[in-house]
Amino acid sequence: MKEVKKVMLTLLSILFVTSVFANKSNWEKLGEVNADISLDRVTINCSNKGAFKAIKFKVQGSAVDFDRVLVKYATGALDDLRFSQSLRPGEESQVLDLRGDHRVIKEVILYLKSEAKNKGKGKGNSKNSKKAMVQIWGQN
Repeated sequence: MKEVKKVMLTLLSILFVTSVFANKSNWEKLGEVNADISLDRVTINCSNKGAFKAIKFKVQGSAVDFDRVLVKYATGALDDLRFSQSLRPGEESQVLDLRGDHRVIKEVILYLKSEAKNKGKGKGNSKNSKKAMVQIWGQN
């Protein structure tokens, strides 16, 4: 019976260590911005967050049409990810792989349109329109 307990304890220890290393590619929230319906271009500062191999976006509040995504790295290099996707509240984007190995992101520049802006065209800005909150997540 003692031998069975030792084997079980050993197996549990191995599973714990394996799960710790498996979580190395977790997603980390890099920042968020409330996209005002009068803005088409927003910048999310991601400085001092570390190095990442991929990013994705999550949207809340109001639907958003992404027209273009630029990633500015700590080195000053600029990467146009050629990303165009519509997201409704509660949805997240596809995963966007960053070129090269793990890259340190300084900021992400989004060119977008919110659903509230599209609905309000020609009618003036509605004070009751929900702002879209866009979150950026990085995978390390």
